[in-house]
Amino acid sequence: MMESNSLNRFAITYKAGDIIFCEHEIGDKFFMLKGGRIKLMRVIGDTEKTIAILQAGDFFGEMSILNDNPRNSTAIALEESTVLSFTKENLGLLVKNNPTMCIALLKLFSKRIYDQRRQLQILQLDDDVSKVVDVLLMLIDGLPPQSANENARAIPVNVETVANWAGLSVDSARHVLNAYVSQRKMIVSPEQIIVNNISELQRFINNKRKVN
Repeated sequence: MMESNSLNRFAITYKAGDIIFCEHEIGDKFFMLKGGRIKLMRVIGDTEKTIAILQAGDFFGEMSILNDNPRNSTAIALEESTVLSFTKENLGLLVKNNPTMCIALLKLFSKRIYDQRRQLQILQLDDDVSKVVDVLLMLIDGLPPQSANENARAIPVNVETVANWAGLSVDSARHVLNAYVSQRKMIVSPEQIIVNNISELQRFINNKRKVN
């Protein structure tokens, strides 16, 4: 797939430290990483946070062709990296010449749309606890299936990411999580959050939505 000569015309190589695009700028292109590593980072509060390290085959910047919103992150090359840069108009060429890439892109778009709809549901909840709990349930839904008898799950996420999804400050999200930690219902570390009783969280959110 990656060796297709028809796509080489879209290749751009960046040196380590080069900025591919910046948060808040208007974008009209999306990218596929062909080689190297790209870091996506976002300013949360007063701090720059890394939200993803991309590897070859990953798409990024695709939201610019789904809507006209500004970029929600900054992309920086961690090492010499080659990307394929596409515009909306190039989509036709992708569909024609590379159906495998097209299918991967459609799956990514579908996931992004689902994520946006799910985040809207979260933001419509009216209290911090519900928002944080629903973020955790959403993230659990995105993990590989596990045995029906298992009611605990480790989520590879940090407090900053939960706060971002919930539309809360980091301190507010941490306050909610610490309350669950003190009740021994969760374990929070810099790399992951372990939920000890998924069913309890699901019942809480189901009851919350019935009330609303």
